Amino acid sequence: KLARYLDDEESADALATALKIPINSVYGLTSATFDNPFRDRRNKDNIVAKRGALFMINLKHEVQKRGFAVAHIKTDSIKIPNATPEIIQFVMDYGKLYGYDFEHESTYDRMCLVNDAVYIAKSVYGKHAGEWVATGTQFQVPYVYKTLFSKEKIEFKDMCETKSVSSSLYLDMNEDLPKLDPDDERELDAIDKAWHSPSGGEAIEKIAQKFGYSYEELGARYSQLCEMEKATHNYIFIGKVGFFCPIKAGCGGGVLLREKDGKYYAATGSKGYRWLEAEVVKEFGKEKDIDESYYISMVDDAVEAISKYGDFEEFVSKEATPVADFMNVPENCEEEVPFEELPFK
Repeated sequence: KLARYLDDEESADALATALKIPINSVYGLTSATFDNPFRDRRNKDNIVAKRGALFMINLKHEVQKRGFAVAHIKTDSIKIPNATPEIIQFVMDYGKLYGYDFEHESTYDRMCLVNDAVYIAKSVYGKHAGEWVATGTQFQVPYVYKTLFSKEKIEFKDMCETKSVSSSLYLDMNEDLPKLDPDDERELDAIDKAWHSPSGGEAIEKIAQKFGYSYEELGARYSQLCEMEKATHNYIFIGKVGFFCPIKAGCGGGVLLREKDGKYYAATGSKGYRWLEAEVVKEFGKEKDIDESYYISMVDDAVEAISKYGDFEEFVSKEATPVADFMNVPENCEEEVPFEELPFK
């Protein structure tokens, strides 16, 4: 329907991705726990997805009956080690019986499947021939992908992270501010908990006795500690979404926080590092201050993940295997295995 609006073929993938987001969102709403225009209460188990799932299970069994292993299977794809033209054609034909059109998207000469959603593979056939194909965040991180697999040059944008929250993001530019003494910090935390305790006055009385204060003195001390703690922060509002670079200690970075109900928590994936907005890093020429240890740790984790299943260096450096070497028929397998009666339509 939208093909006529495309300026060139290369935009097709981008358009498909753009359309996939609202389509998936609407589909998710069909099984939401709350009422909405897309939810049908009669659809108890989201039966739209059940047909596809049952089909893929049947496909797996039919492929295995023909002597092939199934390395990976999900909603709309199957990966078959040592696939032959015959088994590829079988998958195509079996899909058509149920109204599904498959395409032979790629042939890999090596693949490391970390879990059912994360893998890295080297393609030797298809639209990504000669490239490493990464699925799942771990290997898709540009710095990790380029360093370990594609060997492309690392660019500035590869050392930037998009962070988003449903509330608000802040940078606490506190690097040069005074720090609260650990004893004062513990005392503030204890008094704060007592002050907001459901048991009210009883908790406050206990904590006052613990620190040797009268009720009035405890209130004054609490106010004093709150002011001291406030002076240790300089919260800069960012918004709900931001583009950031990890920054070396002592180079003017801030702690990246998300705010919720007046309290501040480390933004996901930011703990242990300081950050600056990428725009600021670029504008003030602070690229040399980017803390690459943030990304190096990701690289190390990726290497470790692959090393659990074999030698990492051999995996990434061995020569590609010609496609023809894959085209072999499994041993002890009949040439033709007939379709069984279709289990459902």
